[in-house]
Amino acid sequence: MLGRHRTRHHQAEAHKGVGGAGAGACSGDLLLGALAACAQITCQMVATAMGIPTERIEVTVEGDLDLRGILGISKDVPVGFERIHLHFDIAAAKETPRRSTRTQAGLTTSAR
Repeated sequence: MLGRHRTRHHQAEAHKGVGGAGAGACSGDLLLGALAACAQITCQMVATAMGIPTERIEVTVEGDLDLRGILGISKDVPVGFERIHLHFDIAAAKETPRRSTRTQAGLTTSAR
C-alpha cells in the first residue's frame, strides 16, 4: 500500500537568544515535534494492527544540542542535534510489565 504526503508551509523563527524574534517555533522545535507526532501515530497504528486497545499514548521528545556548533562559534562542536531521546508513556487496557531499551541511535524508549 502506497501513500502520498503533501507538505504544508510552516513558519519557523529563531529564538531570541540567537537573534530571532522568538515568537514562533524554531526549526529544531518543529523537527522534534514532527518526530513525536510520527512516533505517537506509528505506535497507535501498530497497537491497532495488533488488536491492542490503548487508553493513552504520549510521546515526549528531547534533543541534545550545543548552539556553539550551529552558530559557528566552535569548529569542535557538531552542528545539529547530538542525541535525540524519545519517551513513550502508554496506557493500555491490559497492562504489560514496564520495560526500557536503548538503541544504538541513542533513542531511549519505555512503555508500561
